[in-house]
Order: sequence, then structure tokens, then C-alpha cells
Amino acid sequence: MSALDQPVSGVDRVSHRGWRNAVFVLYLITLMVPTQVTVVPLFVLMRLLGWVNTYQALILPGLFSAFGTFLLRQAFLGLPRDVQFLERDDG
Repeated sequence: MSALDQPVSGVDRVSHRGWRNAVFVLYLITLMVPTQVTVVPLFVLMRLLGWVNTYQALILPGLFSAFGTFLLRQAFLGLPRDVQFLERDDG
């Protein structure tokens, strides 16, 4: 799931120029937050959902990471502009 979500969001972040820098800064801020800070709020959320000691609680938090989106955004920025928007021509 993560491999399907992050390329789409990476392309989306590159193609929209107006909010590109603001979204990039938000992603960088989320990368600066240590994982240890999010453990207790994540546990409280999983307890409210009733997912304590289930596979959902192990899998779902790791599916959507800011690092994957950041990494793919940087990769897409390295592509030439002609290659970047071939998807529009191909349909």
C-alpha cells in the first residue's frame, strides 16, 4: 500500500507549484519529530479504535510515512521536465 500511495503523492507535490514549498516544509517538520514522541499518542489512538494487540496496529501506522513521500519527491524533481509530464501525453 505504501508503495502505491507515495509515488502518487510525490508526483502531486512536484506538479503543483503554488503550495509546493509549504507542503515540503510540513513534511520536513514531521520528519524532525522523533518516533519516541509519537508512541504514547499512537497507543491512545489504537486503544480508542480497539486495535491493541492486533495486526492493524502494527501495519497501519507504517503505511503512510513522510520519508517515502520526501524521497520520491526528490527523485521526481531530478527528472527532466519532459519526462516528468509524459503521463499527460500518454493519457
